[in-house]
Amino acid sequence: MTIKNWAALTPKPWQIVLIFAAAAAFPACSSDEPAATNSTGTATDNAGGVGGTETPRGSGGTNPGNVPTGTGGTGGSAGTPANPSEIQTGDESRGGLAADCANLDEGGAVPATANDLNAWLQEKRYTCWARESAVHPSTGPHGGNVRTYLNASLSASLPTTNDHEQGAVAVKELYGSGTTEVTGWAVSIKTDPASANGQGWYWYETFSTQPGASSIEGQGKALCVGCHSGGRDYVLTPSPLP
Repeated sequence: MTIKNWAALTPKPWQIVLIFAAAAAFPACSSDEPAATNSTGTATDNAGGVGGTETPRGSGGTNPGNVPTGTGGTGGSAGTPANPSEIQTGDESRGGLAADCANLDEGGAVPATANDLNAWLQEKRYTCWARESAVHPSTGPHGGNVRTYLNASLSASLPTTNDHEQGAVAVKELYGSGTTEVTGWAVSIKTDPASANGQGWYWYETFSTQPGASSIEGQGKALCVGCHSGGRDYVLTPSPLP
């Protein structure tokens, strides 16, 4: 067939409008998700609208920027999920070892007199308290190798406050030049609500594990207060525990 009048076959502008209106009214059913919209037109995928430019996630359209829908507006295919290994679930680098006392039994009240405290230490019931991960060289005046244990009260307050509660206790095992056999203890107990320049603490240190061994001890002991005055409420143990 010979076409004599090409102008007659050329669509008029109003015909083009009707064609696009019909196409918009009957979109392809390739997904159960509604088509996304953005600032440049009606999107058929996540690349942007028809004849428009790609709209980054959250810019323009109805996506406020906090919906993980890839690179288009709302709807469309989801973006790449986060790598589970990159999701932070909390601080797992505190160090030290957590308390593991059965039934939260910390061994009862820690005595603040030399003979009773020595007898309590012999039972080693403090060993379930929060503690340093290993024996290590002392950085203080105790000499040799040491390992520190904190009761629940002190373990909770040490990272966050400079004023520990009455009943806070630290027990430091002394190992001398070895790393396996305890040769003594150093203990500090906050006996009063206020530290009162160190007078609210009871101090104890012995270089023997024998029952009734001699010790350096006393309420507000000047020697101990002087060394510990630079700590957080007279506690020099670092937080987190090493």
